[in-house]
Amino acid sequence: MESERKGVHTDAPRGRLRSGLAGLALLAVISLAAWLGPAAGDNPADANHNTTTVGIDTNTTGNGALALSGSFQTCRIIAVNETIDVDLYVQNLSNIVSFDSYIKYDNTKLQILRPGESGQYADSTSRFLLQQAQPNPPTGPGNNFSSTAEQLPDTANPGEYFVGGYDTNSTPGNQDPDPVGDTHMGGVLVRLQIKGLVAGFSSLTITPHGPSTALGMHIADTSLPAQHVGDGADSDIFVDNVINGGIVVGAGVCTDSDADGWPDGNDNCPATSNPSQANFDGDANGDVCDIDDDNDGLVDTSEPGAGCTSGGGQFDPDCDNDNRSDGINDPDGGGPIVAGPDNCVTTANTNQLNTDGDALGDACDPDDDNDGVLDGSDNCPVNSNSGQSNLDGDSLGDACDLEDDGDGFEDTTEAWVGTNPADNCGNHTSSAPIYSQAWPGDVYSASGGIPATINKITIQDLASYLAPVRRFNTNPAIGGNPADPGYHIRWDIVPGPGFFSKHINIQDLSALITVTPLMFGGARAYAYPTACTP
Repeated sequence: MESERKGVHTDAPRGRLRSGLAGLALLAVISLAAWLGPAAGDNPADANHNTTTVGIDTNTTGNGALALSGSFQTCRIIAVNETIDVDLYVQNLSNIVSFDSYIKYDNTKLQILRPGESGQYADSTSRFLLQQAQPNPPTGPGNNFSSTAEQLPDTANPGEYFVGGYDTNSTPGNQDPDPVGDTHMGGVLVRLQIKGLVAGFSSLTITPHGPSTALGMHIADTSLPAQHVGDGADSDIFVDNVINGGIVVGAGVCTDSDADGWPDGNDNCPATSNPSQANFDGDANGDVCDIDDDNDGLVDTSEPGAGCTSGGGQFDPDCDNDNRSDGINDPDGGGPIVAGPDNCVTTANTNQLNTDGDALGDACDPDDDNDGVLDGSDNCPVNSNSGQSNLDGDSLGDACDLEDDGDGFEDTTEAWVGTNPADNCGNHTSSAPIYSQAWPGDVYSASGGIPATINKITIQDLASYLAPVRRFNTNPAIGGNPADPGYHIRWDIVPGPGFFSKHINIQDLSALITVTPLMFGGARAYAYPTACTP
């Protein structure tokens, strides 16, 4: 919206100026033919404008069309409702045919009352002093000045007032406004009338601003075709040799310690030059002197230089857009961003999970469990296991493996039935009932059976749920009730009743048939042709 608005602002007044310049060459040739002064080549337009300066003088005393006091006052204190004149002046100007400038100001503190557009007020044109100082015949061609200033009040683009004009009686290639004396002149381009509205400070800025340098100061000389006068390296616009000004309305001082055009009392960085007064977080300190520009509680020197959704973190209080402030502050005061600090500034992690409790959350911590083994190589990234022990050789270390020995039954099951979670085969009981104390699936391990069942799961393991003692459909002692006859925890290999009323039920039998242990390469253990190896 801002760039679109300023684009409109640039086109209208400058369009009027260009339309005037379109016929300038022809009019200038006519003037040259009629004028009895020096020939066109006698006083060529200066190509070197390095010393040409434009500025604001808030005290017009001693200033005139072709003379300046030389003691410029860039700042002035006025009362509320007081009206004063302010000069936009130029120094060391060799020749001029036209100029235009945008005066940027705070329209809540000041009101521009003059000049207004051509003919709007009785003095609208006469306030353009310098260009109307061209001497009349017989020493000069006189002037035919036209104003291109905007209409007042300044409602078209409030706070950016356009002034300018052109003289169609300028003589190509010769000094104007002093074709006879041929001197570099200084004088008042336009005398503004300004009124103080409310207490405060407003700068009066003619330095280029906005999306391009179009919103600045331009002067065209009397060359054919007309050439822009600049200030040295800036050949078409004034950037360096510019003296801006300002008005203090009400009480205040004009002392400007850092010479940035803002009095100390109104400057958000009184000791550090910052003409723009940029202040991202809207606190008391401008960006150039604020140690925490985005008010997130993380000082700028600690903010990431890159990696944020908006680029660098200096002006981004929530770098990774996870609604957690990068620092300890709540930068939006009750908005979606909550106070931090964010333990992963450049990596979104709303839950702020931090396994090892260090300064970095898991989302950005290269060693989540702080065991000295980086997560990319750690077989238990969030369980400390510096030794990386891995009994069954799978992808998970023992510290985080729910089933350490590769026999197909989780460690919690083995703890329930009393088998060793670190041993997957063998180690049988020495008296009846004979079963493996290592592998929960081997509930019947009598040697010499048909088929052989030791260190295997066979039909005899299933049959052992029914005979010689009926284990099936029995419960342990529960709630003061004694255990059912025949209940033995060793056969309860799916702990608990599950969907059934009894602990030992069809789920336990199903587990024997369906288990696929790692020690058999993930093949089904029931009726597997080879016994496990102790």
